Amino acid sequence: MNNVRKIIAIEVFSKILNFVFLPYFVSNMTAEEFSDFNLAAVLFLWLSIFFGGGIYNIYSSEIVNRKIIGVNDLIIKIFIKWIFLSFCIILISYFIIENLFNFGMFYDNSNQNTYVIICILLGVISSINLLIYVYLQINEFFNNMILFIFIKNVISLLLSFIMIEMITTEVLDDVILRLTAFLLTEIMILIYFSKIFIELFCVYNSQHVDKKFQKKIHNRFVKILPLSIMSATLPFIERYSVSATLNPENFRNYSVAIQIMSIIPLVVGAINQVKLRFIIDFNTNNGSFKKYLSLVFLISSVLCCMALFFLELLNYINFFPKSLSNTSTFLISLFILIIFQLIFQITFTRLQGIRRESFLLFTLFIQISLLILSGILFSNYFTLISVITLSYIIFTALHVWKLNA
Repeated sequence: MNNVRKIIAIEVFSKILNFVFLPYFVSNMTAEEFSDFNLAAVLFLWLSIFFGGGIYNIYSSEIVNRKIIGVNDLIIKIFIKWIFLSFCIILISYFIIENLFNFGMFYDNSNQNTYVIICILLGVISSINLLIYVYLQINEFFNNMILFIFIKNVISLLLSFIMIEMITTEVLDDVILRLTAFLLTEIMILIYFSKIFIELFCVYNSQHVDKKFQKKIHNRFVKILPLSIMSATLPFIERYSVSATLNPENFRNYSVAIQIMSIIPLVVGAINQVKLRFIIDFNTNNGSFKKYLSLVFLISSVLCCMALFFLELLNYINFFPKSLSNTSTFLISLFILIIFQLIFQITFTRLQGIRRESFLLFTLFIQISLLILSGILFSNYFTLISVITLSYIIFTALHVWKLNA
């Protein structure tokens, strides 16, 4: 429990620091720049999960539930092959599609190619770092986990501030500077944890794994790959659909509301990190797991109320510029959505851990199809966010039903 407190403390500290710097970034970045940075952040998060290919779930599940010599090396070899292949697929696909259709992903597309290239590099390095973090989780190296979070959340923020303050040029806008700060931070993490990186990626024992079991792991990766990509696509579609319904100023305010509410997934995520074994273990009792879900629901609800109160307090003391006056409206609209997204993610992880991939793949396909259709049909923000919220409630209920089946 002490480790949970430490992780939550560093997550909360980083979030408070984020709040402190938020008015600075809002004031120093145009509405288009602030909005485009948030869209780029969603893109690089999706890319990091795409490059990961769901290998983290296989790795954590196999290491926790099995003790087979060489299984670690076998999984890493699959990861190395996939990350190289996926990097080529993404890079080639983007430039072919961009040249053929000349599509825009941002409000200001003058630097789109630069944004995308940095996001691709971020995605590759971040996917490797995430595997290192999973290794720290499984082995319960809590002090290193805390240091990892500190570098990723705090150093990246401070580096963004320093780069925007010190570098003034017409060639590099603030979006490029902040993305570069994130890239440098991921490189710092990789260098600092280089010993673990070498230990993980210098594979020796995979040939000792039984051929039948090797085939089983490869088949599981093929099965879990589309599942991982589709699960990452959900928030990607959600954010880009919302951006299509709002102008840059309102999307900036929506993004600020998301950042304020992000304290909730941070706290719950910190608890989940420590409880990872409990969530994915085959032997975890369903009754105990339901109690855990109820606890997460209660904590999330309380934190949502606190976030709303905190925002009103900040508005009262004029902490934010007047241009953010309608942020509380967006925050209220996200209240229920945030709670059910968290429950959805936990039940999703549980079902994945106990090998219900086919069910998850089928339900994800339906949910993504519904969100794409909603994004096409609804141009009003509140209608769209209501449909997205309802989809999470329905599919979370389906997850719970499947756990009971």
